[in-house]
Amino acid sequence: MNRWALGKLGVGDPVPVPILDGMPLWTALNIVNRVGVLAAEGYTCWRGVDGYDTPAHQLQANGFRVLQLGLLDQALDEVYEQYLTAKTRKLAETLRTIYGFFGQWFKIWYHSKHFVEQARPFAEIVIANAARKSVFDIEVKK
Repeated sequence: MNRWALGKLGVGDPVPVPILDGMPLWTALNIVNRVGVLAAEGYTCWRGVDGYDTPAHQLQANGFRVLQLGLLDQALDEVYEQYLTAKTRKLAETLRTIYGFFGQWFKIWYHSKHFVEQARPFAEIVIANAARKSVFDIEVKK
């Protein structure tokens, strides 16, 4: 991840990660952090990348690896399975309920001024994964 970030800044040889490469660095790092917590901690609440027993650098490396290897769809499926296992009452299935903190963050971010068009490939994976689970509580930007 360090080589990728430095490459984005023009230092050293860039490491290509197609899903992240077109994004501004701040956006990409925010997504890496969120995906790292999602993949490592699963269906949980957001406490910031420094708020877990796993060190922040490991969460970030994990998120980067998930995105670099194209495993975001699989990580979302795993969190959804955790949701199904932990579900104790009937709640409407929304991005928030099926993906925990990640779904709540995604929905807010996707409709905010912080969403950038270069992040669309990432967003499309999340939206398509939710749609396969018949969750459509987000208006898709055209």
